[in-house]
Amino acid sequence: MHETDGLHIVARPFGSLFPDGLMAVHNGGAPGPADTADVNGYAYDSSTNFKLVNFKLPF
Repeated sequence: MHETDGLHIVARPFGSLFPDGLMAVHNGGAPGPADTADVNGYAYDSSTNFKLVNFKLPF
């Protein structure tokens, strides 16, 4: 199953990594990792994450 909890687009330069624009997508269906041990002192909490995509018009 694939889903998103939202997205946002900035269609203008957004720093050197996104010179044409930025699309941020919050994925709501991320699978859990194989290892759920603490990372840098933080416990695994089943969080989803964001994907940042270089956005350029036209598609």
